[in-house]
Amino acid sequence: MASKVRVSETSDGAVVSEVKALELSQPEVSEKAIADQIRVVHMRQWTEENRAALQASARIIEEKGLWSNGLR
Repeated sequence: MASKVRVSETSDGAVVSEVKALELSQPEVSEKAIADQIRVVHMRQWTEENRAALQASARIIEEKGLWSNGLR
């Protein structure tokens, strides 16, 4: 597990009130939201970096079909 680092953040008051009302842990919610956003950015970057290969693969499948076609 990575070491924890103390951070200071400013949040929308309505959001903080809802977090408290739902008895959620604000640090856990914030950490998960940040981790989710990092994953989204990494997925976008990977997709962009591999766009040409993905398009080439799609073209091959379009032209020749899947290897499993006809096995059912």
